[in-house]
Amino acid sequence: MEKLATKIALLLFLSISLWGKSAIEVVKSVKNFRTIAVEDGSIEKEIEKLSPKFYRLLVNDLTILTYFDVKDTGQKTEFDKNGAEFENRNLDYILKYKLYYDDLDNLSADIKFINNQKGNLIFVKKYKIVDSDMYPFLAHKIVADINTHFGVSSVDWLTKYIIFSRYTKPRESEIVIADYTLTYMKTLVSGGLNLFPKWADRTQKEFYFTRYEENKPTLYKMNIRTGNLEKILQTDGMLACSDVSSDGKELLLTMAPNGQPDIYLYNVETKSKRQLTNYGGIDVSAHFIEGDKRITFVSDRLGFPNIFAKSIRGSDESVEQLVYYGKNNNSCSSYDNFIVYSSRETDNAFSDNTFNLHLISTDSNYVRRLTAMGINQFPKFSSDGESILFIKHYKNQSSLGIIRIDYNKSFLFPLNVGKIQSIDW
Repeated sequence: MEKLATKIALLLFLSISLWGKSAIEVVKSVKNFRTIAVEDGSIEKEIEKLSPKFYRLLVNDLTILTYFDVKDTGQKTEFDKNGAEFENRNLDYILKYKLYYDDLDNLSADIKFINNQKGNLIFVKKYKIVDSDMYPFLAHKIVADINTHFGVSSVDWLTKYIIFSRYTKPRESEIVIADYTLTYMKTLVSGGLNLFPKWADRTQKEFYFTRYEENKPTLYKMNIRTGNLEKILQTDGMLACSDVSSDGKELLLTMAPNGQPDIYLYNVETKSKRQLTNYGGIDVSAHFIEGDKRITFVSDRLGFPNIFAKSIRGSDESVEQLVYYGKNNNSCSSYDNFIVYSSRETDNAFSDNTFNLHLISTDSNYVRRLTAMGINQFPKFSSDGESILFIKHYKNQSSLGIIRIDYNKSFLFPLNVGKIQSIDW
C-alpha cells in the first residue's frame, strides 16, 4: 500500500527542492516598444529599508507586462516634480512613487504616471494597505492599474494569491498563501500532513485541502479570513481535490477507497459523489474542460502516465487519448479547451531528466512547446487563461516561472520556500 501511495504521489505531483533569492530573469524576449523607468520619491526615514524592495517589485511587474522596455536606473526623485530625472529624460514613460505611513499607520503610496515625451500627467493616484507585510500587493495593484490604462488584456492575476503546500519535516507539511513573487508569504495551516490545496473559487476566500487524521485522508474547506474549517469528506486510501467547477458547486476528486485511485465527481450542495473512472490502474489529477462538460485526467492505462479525456454529462463513457507526444506526461492544467501538460523528454538513468511544458487544444491539432530545458512542473493557468505559472528546476536552482502565452515570454523568480508538494493559482 505504501508503494502504491508513493507511485500515486509521483503521478500527481513531482516535489522539488527550492532555493535561491528573489530576482527576475527574462528567458525569452520580443521587441518592446515603450521605454519606462521607475523613480523613488520616498523621503520618510521609517520607509528607507522598504522602499528599495517596493521599487524592485514595480520594475519586475512592469517587465512582466511585456510591452515595456523597463530601464532599471534606480533613480531617486523629488515626487512633486512632474518631469523625469536627468538619467531618464529621453524615456517614454515615468512612474514616480512616494511610499509612507499615513496618520492611521496604513502603508500608503502616492504615484504619478507621466508621459515623458508629451510632458503631461497621465494619472495621479493614492493607494494604501492596512497590513504593511502585504506591500507586494500594493505594488502589483499599481502596475495592474497602469496596464488597464493601456486597454490591453487584464493582468489582475498580478494581485491574486498563489497557494501551496510545502514539507516542513517527515510526514508534516503546511499550507501557505503568497503573492506570485513569493515576497509575501503567510502560513494558513500547519501541524500534521496537509496537502493538495485548491482554491474554492476565483474570489480566493476559501480553499480545499487534504489533511491526514488517524491515517485517513480528510477533505476540508477553509476560509482564509475567518480561519473557519468545514469537514467535507473522509475516506480510506487517498483523497485529493484537483479541480472545482466554474460555479463552485462540483469538485473533481481523486479517491482510492479500494486501493486503486479513480476520479469522482462530488456535488457540494447535495454531498453526493459519482465515480467517473473505473480502471484497474491509476487515474488521477482530473480537470474540467469545455464548459465543465468534459474532464482531462492523468492515467497509466498505456503503461506510462499520459493525458486522457472523457465526457461527464452524457451517456458517452468512452475515454479519449489527448497526448501522443512523450512517454511520461504526469501533470496537467486546463482552461476551457486548452491544456498545458508536463512531459518527460529524456530517459537518463544516472542524471536528471528533462520535463518540458506543452500547450494543446482539445478541438484542433494545435501543439506548442513552452519550455526548452530543465525540469518544468506544476503548470497552472491564470484565471484569464493567458498566463501559466510553473516550477522550474535547472542547474541546481529552482524557480517559480511565469509564461505570458500571447507574448511568447517567460520569467523566472528563484525560490527559497522549501520542498513544494503542490501549488495552485
